[in-house]
Amino acid sequence: DSDRPIYKGNDVVEWYAVLKKKKSDGTLAAITGVSAEYRVTLPDGKVVQKGAVKVDEWGKCTGKFRAPPETGGFATIMLSVAGESHQANVLIKDYVKPSLLVEVMPDQSAVIFGAKIRGKIRSRYLYGAIPEGAEVEYEVYKGIYRKPEFEIRSEEKFFDIAGPARSGGRGDIVDQGRGTLDKDGEFDFVIKTSDEHKGSVFTIRATVIAKGAQNQEVDRGGGQSQVKVLAGGLVLSLRQDRFILQPAKPELLRARLIDLTEKPAAGQQLKIAVYQEKWKTRYEGTAKGEVEYTKVADLAAETDAAGVAEVPVTIAAEGHFQVTATAKDSAGNEISESVFYWVAGFEFALAGPALAELSVKADKRFYNPGETARFMITSALKGAEILLTAEGDRIYEHRLLRLNGNSSLYELKLSASHMPNVYISASLVADGRLVSSVLPVFVSPQSRFIKVEMQAAEPQYRPGEKVKLSVRTLN
Repeated sequence: DSDRPIYKGNDVVEWYAVLKKKKSDGTLAAITGVSAEYRVTLPDGKVVQKGAVKVDEWGKCTGKFRAPPETGGFATIMLSVAGESHQANVLIKDYVKPSLLVEVMPDQSAVIFGAKIRGKIRSRYLYGAIPEGAEVEYEVYKGIYRKPEFEIRSEEKFFDIAGPARSGGRGDIVDQGRGTLDKDGEFDFVIKTSDEHKGSVFTIRATVIAKGAQNQEVDRGGGQSQVKVLAGGLVLSLRQDRFILQPAKPELLRARLIDLTEKPAAGQQLKIAVYQEKWKTRYEGTAKGEVEYTKVADLAAETDAAGVAEVPVTIAAEGHFQVTATAKDSAGNEISESVFYWVAGFEFALAGPALAELSVKADKRFYNPGETARFMITSALKGAEILLTAEGDRIYEHRLLRLNGNSSLYELKLSASHMPNVYISASLVADGRLVSSVLPVFVSPQSRFIKVEMQAAEPQYRPGEKVKLSVRTLN
């Protein structure tokens, strides 16, 4: 092996080898007290260095050589000892700035499933010439579409709990193709979508390869773009501030609708259904179960000029509930989104066993000093005795809690001493095993936030120029 995976011409390449042999008991022992012959061969087949190295008491030997200038490709280091030969390759390649600019230009940034994605792949040399006849290869990857969240609080950014911001990822390949650039340096593509693609984002990655008179590659460049594949012409997002509600106490659920260009969709009707969720669980070695949903309420709302609707949700019964909002676009496509709530008082007992041995859930994403945080403690062990601790730089509180059936509520009054976070730890002993669950609780230090503003003296600079910045801080 070598100390780096890649080197430039004229760099010193330092390599090493560790020699071991297998013993009769199957373990490995270092080979010591011998010399090893080595040979370094460049990509063109020329032997740049050869000789012998001593193997130390740990079975290790080392060497180095200088890669000649303008060397490109893999150099081979061959090592021979005790009648056996082994080799490793080292990449030697100078950085060459690409001269091909490649753009992937879909006609739309979002489509409804079933529609075709059309667009162009365009390429130019950085000095302006058109690489007519260059080869084009493209692949289309299906990734997860992350809806743009709304009303992100500064605390959520600070604690990095706002949710995934980027869509995509190198998922499954759903399409690929190849061709050549026309006289305008362009190539047209068409990509089909179907029902199985809705709720995803397609990443189109293109490579343009320019070749010389002998059909050898002389340059290449790459580019990519993304297209969302959606269930309809609207995108629906829900914002819940609490996850554990008190019976019969209203909670405000906020919904937002945007169109395919991410502009607010005003005046849209929303239907909201509240379902109670119950698990029917049986045990046959491993847990199996099915969920039964019973509708308990129907609500309605309309989006305002910002595409936002506020829906007061009041649930009198205790248990686990799913709230589903539904809208329709102009073509009649139905778009739905759901959130879940626990509704529980202090006498609430979870009906049936929990799926996890021990779990702690908070009723909010983050808290402010002075608020009372509520936690749902659940366990598959009915009536279990739980050791609860609130911990930070010290143990703030500890208590023993006996579950009411398979669940119990726990409250903690938060103060400035809990900023920026405190950990709720739950532990129990089951069958001689210690089972634990730890939940980080974020307490806003917004009162201590400092706003930092930066301003450059000039809007644009050239390479080598000094940049003057002014920095202003505000409490």
